[in-house]
Amino acid sequence: MNRNNNYLRAFALYEQWGLAGVKIDFLNRDDQDMVNWYEKITRAAALRHLLVDFHGAFKPTGMIRTYPNQITAKAFWATNTTNGVRASRPEHKTTLPFTRLALGPGDFTPGGFLNTPLAQFQPVQQTGPARKGSKPPPTRPKCKARAARIALFVCFDSPVCCVCDHPSHIKDQPGADFLKMVPTVWDDTKVLDADVGRHLGMVRRSGKDWFLGALTDQSRRSISIKLDFLGPGKWTMRLWKDAKDAKVNGQHLM
Repeated sequence: MNRNNNYLRAFALYEQWGLAGVKIDFLNRDDQDMVNWYEKITRAAALRHLLVDFHGAFKPTGMIRTYPNQITAKAFWATNTTNGVRASRPEHKTTLPFTRLALGPGDFTPGGFLNTPLAQFQPVQQTGPARKGSKPPPTRPKCKARAARIALFVCFDSPVCCVCDHPSHIKDQPGADFLKMVPTVWDDTKVLDADVGRHLGMVRRSGKDWFLGALTDQSRRSISIKLDFLGPGKWTMRLWKDAKDAKVNGQHLM
């Protein structure tokens, strides 16, 4: 691809079509040729006003400071990795904000509304019977409790969030209203309470609105959060949390 410059013609066509950017996957290397290719692709995309999301990528090294159009990258075990088994462990998600995500935005592919308690977790090979005249939704693993999945949109930083699920699993589901309102870029971020690999409570601000997200490992715990970051005045809160039967049905919210 980089030898005959086909990507230059492709990017020019994408700009003509009015596309916002490209997502490039299955790179899985960090040798010199690949690192140079990253920069070449990102620079060419910038000239055509295209954003770049490198999925299947190596860890960030600061290139985003030179090329802000390289808006996010993967570089960790994400929801779509190995059928989501490792990425679905709560300890994994409560560690990433202190490790990989400290280096830059991460395309974790959050969301995932096929939720089930961790003890019942298993990769699924088909999400349902095929409908007449259409293909079945693509294969995706079941993911832990619904509240934990939507909290990732606050706790994990990525200006582009590629939701890891089929639209039919999300439409009219509990928590879908949250996905409609949560921003992907922020004006302020504060970590309120955290312990690496155990729990995380943080808030992010977009304009006048604050979004608070909390994650925990496999242990149940209560976290006391001071709301002094809000400042004076009256505030209205909307709350999404696991329902009382979430141990049985991870898709329920209250």
